[in-house]
Amino acid sequence: AWAEESAFRQIAVLALFCIVLASYLAKDFLEWGLLILPCFLSVVVELINSSIEKAVDFTSTEFHPLAKKAKDMASAAQLIGLIFWAFIWGRYLLALYLK
Repeated sequence: AWAEESAFRQIAVLALFCIVLASYLAKDFLEWGLLILPCFLSVVVELINSSIEKAVDFTSTEFHPLAKKAKDMASAAQLIGLIFWAFIWGRYLLALYLK
């Protein structure tokens, strides 16, 4: 995935950055775990999204509405994962800032 998928590389680099930042900001292991959970979730969902896209592309080069729906749903799952990530980190950083 690293060699072919730019979206995976972007998410992996962002996840590594957030894991390092969480190691610095978190007060205990539980807080650290809750901060890195959305990072890993998004990496896993991106791998699933990429695999669905590759499988659909492999089966046919012609347009098919079900293939489009499968790709759209996989992308929507990744979008939800990224929104979850932004919500968790945004809420955490806002709480730190307002403290």
